[in-house]
Amino acid sequence: MINRKLCAFLLVTLLCVSCNGNKIKSADISTRLAIQGVWQLSCSANSRSNLQRAYMTSRDTITGDELLSETNFFTDAECTLPGEPASRISKISLFFPGGITDTRLGKATHMNTTINVVEYDGVSLTEDKGESPYEFIGKDFFDLVLVKDNILYYGAWSKIRRGENASQRFNKLATAYPYKRQK
Repeated sequence: MINRKLCAFLLVTLLCVSCNGNKIKSADISTRLAIQGVWQLSCSANSRSNLQRAYMTSRDTITGDELLSETNFFTDAECTLPGEPASRISKISLFFPGGITDTRLGKATHMNTTINVVEYDGVSLTEDKGESPYEFIGKDFFDLVLVKDNILYYGAWSKIRRGENASQRFNKLATAYPYKRQK
């Protein structure tokens, strides 16, 4: 049974004729529907980290245009020994400006994100610590998203494509970080 919050979101999305002056495209609506739910990243190497956070697991819950990302860090490849810090919670707003990028897995939808809250081990950050472009609180990022075979892929960060403006929007998917649908 679909919950009421999701039904309300879908109704508003479908009835909306324009959003910030841009027509909502059918690809945006189908992507919004496809990404709703809970997604799990199993134990993976953390490429943008130090040895105290060399591996990670993550659980992303997407409801409407909000993403709650719960990440746990580990020092070992089996994800059994907690890292320092041990956890991060991020609350992120999602916006779909329209647009598609062809990737080797298929057509990925343009998705912009704004990080509203970041907590490490339960302590909320009030300023950027400069460790990763995803940790800039209140800053917009220009991402991609694709769901294929019940796996969600986000855009892949690189030194050239950091997602900090539209011209730096990611142009590849982070296939090393597949999020499997849970619910």
